[in-house]
Amino acid sequence: MKTFGMDNFKLDIYIIDTTGMVYSKISAITLCLEQYYIFNLNPSPHSIKVAGYNPIVEFTKEHIASIKKANSKPVYVYKDKTLLYEATSATELIKETNISHSTVTNSLKNPKKKVFEVLNVSHISPTPDIKIKNLDAQTLKEIINKYSTVGKRTSLEVSLTLIDHASNKTCTFSNSSVKI
Repeated sequence: MKTFGMDNFKLDIYIIDTTGMVYSKISAITLCLEQYYIFNLNPSPHSIKVAGYNPIVEFTKEHIASIKKANSKPVYVYKDKTLLYEATSATELIKETNISHSTVTNSLKNPKKKVFEVLNVSHISPTPDIKIKNLDAQTLKEIINKYSTVGKRTSLEVSLTLIDHASNKTCTFSNSSVKI
């Protein structure tokens, strides 16, 4: 606005009903609308004529890393009243420990929720009454493997009920018995 002045500035706001749309479709519609106006209005600030592209910023690996660092919050892993591990971000915790993204996200939303029934994952930094252990990532992985049940189930109870509508008889099957 400094270069072209306030009189040459126009803002149009379009409300797009995104009910039931997935993010990729919303993004595509937004980019299409931007591209339409780049083609039709040919605004001079756009030296690059591609919607969604910012010609000012080059996204180098260092730039992306600095953005991630600026936007991340430390994540702490506790067991009872002991701090076991600190990661620079949730993404780093996931990479270093192989805890699933959904498990970390759900635990961060509810810090009282136990992960693998023993650990808490939180953005809340340790208070003075917390003991600090500071384990390395490998040791934390070993603790996680000790308490995790993923891939360790030895039995699975399955039951199935079939109904014969002609005779109104039911037959229930399970992996331990059959009841008729």
